[in-house]
Amino acid sequence: MSTNEYKTFFSEGQCKFRCNSTMFTPKGRPNAGMRYQLTEIREHLACPHCGAVTYIHEYKERVVHSGVYLGVPVYYGMRVIRYECSVCGAAFMADYDYLPFWRTITNETEDYIIWPLGCKTFSAIAEETGLSVQTISRRAAAFADEEQKVMLACRCKYLSMDEVYIGRDKKKEHVIY
Repeated sequence: MSTNEYKTFFSEGQCKFRCNSTMFTPKGRPNAGMRYQLTEIREHLACPHCGAVTYIHEYKERVVHSGVYLGVPVYYGMRVIRYECSVCGAAFMADYDYLPFWRTITNETEDYIIWPLGCKTFSAIAEETGLSVQTISRRAAAFADEEQKVMLACRCKYLSMDEVYIGRDKKKEHVIY
């Protein structure tokens, strides 16, 4: 993940990709959404295994869900470069801080899924984001597991008590033993 918590998919991606808007369909129409085509800018990367010069092996197509804008889902079609080392033959792709390896959902979209969970149904969130209900439910379950681990790690191990609340007396004052 990114070391800067304020970096987003859009802000970090501007220096790595060329962006072309391919389609916008407003809310209420079939296949509503915004679609962009991102093309990775070629960099001369060194092989992570041996440090030798690499060349382009092939291009891979990915579709990344990037949240909601004006009530419609935003999709980025990414054409990423797969490199191959000329010495050791290792094939790899560039890592991006703002997009976990082989994820199709940006961190902003995950946040958008999590925050309205108490107010909206899974199907309403799925309709807004263009994701499946199963994806929403899996992300909600993963978030619940993460939060449960955090809460159980903070729990007290010992409980000691030196005062006991008895109740109120006839004068309606608190009685503590």
